[in-house]
Amino acid sequence: MEVLKKYLADHPESIKVRFALGRLYRKIGLTTAAEDAFREVLQQHPSLDAAYVELGQIQENRGELDKALRLYRKAVDLDPFNLSVRQHIGRLLIRANQLEEALSELKKIHRLDPDNSEVAVQIGLLYMELERWDAAVDAFTQLKKQFPDSDKVRYNLAMALEYSGSEQKALDHYISISRNSELYSDARIHAAYLYQRQGKIDEALASARQAIQYLNEPRPGLYGYLSFLYDQKEDIEAALDILEKGLNRFPENPELLFRKAVLLEKADRKSEAIPVLQRVIEMEPDNPDALNYLSYIYAEQDRNLDEALSLARRALDLKEEGHIVDTIGWIYFRMGRLEEAGEALERAVSMMPEDPIVREHLGDVYRAMDRRDAAREQYRKSLEIKPDQPEVEEKLEDLSP
Repeated sequence: MEVLKKYLADHPESIKVRFALGRLYRKIGLTTAAEDAFREVLQQHPSLDAAYVELGQIQENRGELDKALRLYRKAVDLDPFNLSVRQHIGRLLIRANQLEEALSELKKIHRLDPDNSEVAVQIGLLYMELERWDAAVDAFTQLKKQFPDSDKVRYNLAMALEYSGSEQKALDHYISISRNSELYSDARIHAAYLYQRQGKIDEALASARQAIQYLNEPRPGLYGYLSFLYDQKEDIEAALDILEKGLNRFPENPELLFRKAVLLEKADRKSEAIPVLQRVIEMEPDNPDALNYLSYIYAEQDRNLDEALSLARRALDLKEEGHIVDTIGWIYFRMGRLEEAGEALERAVSMMPEDPIVREHLGDVYRAMDRRDAAREQYRKSLEIKPDQPEVEEKLEDLSP
């Protein structure tokens, strides 16, 4: 710094040295001195784009985004073909969430420099951010012609196709991404989801397993998704096994623990599910799903009903949902408080008219109240929604005139 200052004292007209001194000031944290140096450079050389960029970045770092934007626009007014500064304008507009303006600016750059692939990618990503899927597809399709071997372009094209509704084309691109690509695992996750939507659960499982195998940093949600797919195949043991593997890596993850509790309950291992749910509630006292699930298990086991009601009410305060109202109604039923049970379950049915279990619960309450016709109606509606329910059929037959 002393050498540069001494040189400038003898050669005050040297723009290069003044610019270098400004950069050095900025590097060692003398921001005000750096700003003064760049302003002096611009007074001597008003069209030096690098000085505008340096000065603009100082203003950006101070949070003065409007000042920086005005400075960059001034540079572009002086030189409309200054693509470097235009890119800074586009980036700053994206940072300010002015996406339409950013898109307009990037399009100008692309017209001036059609071979600038970085800008072309940004345009495609902005189209996706703005949910203009067809335009994004067009943008990445053109890029793929330029860069046919680029996994990044192929991945972005697949995403645009997926959200535009062209799911099979998207799937074809996802599965074509190289195993050596850093995007391979993310592509396999998307592919698994698309296979699942097609009802191809085995292919979805294989794709999700590959995602876990090649992911640099495994994500807890991926283990949860794999367990969901095994559950879809009605392979509860495999679903629980993959959750255990996930919990070995992420032992304090509440989502994996909750999913484990759900599967244990589904496997009729309720006594094992209870401590898992209690652990989730310790970690997340305001988790409405865990509160509701634990209270429902208590109601099903006809135990701890006062605690169950308290838990369910807490859950309902946190989330107004039909399943929670159903739980409250079912707890009242277990307590023998039939009027309150009926009111709660009628409300639950109004919130979830297509849920067969809620219909059955309301039917059970009506039957206990000796409202036989009303009970029969609820059982029939439950069977219309889900025909294969032997227990409900038996209840309906018992109420036959």
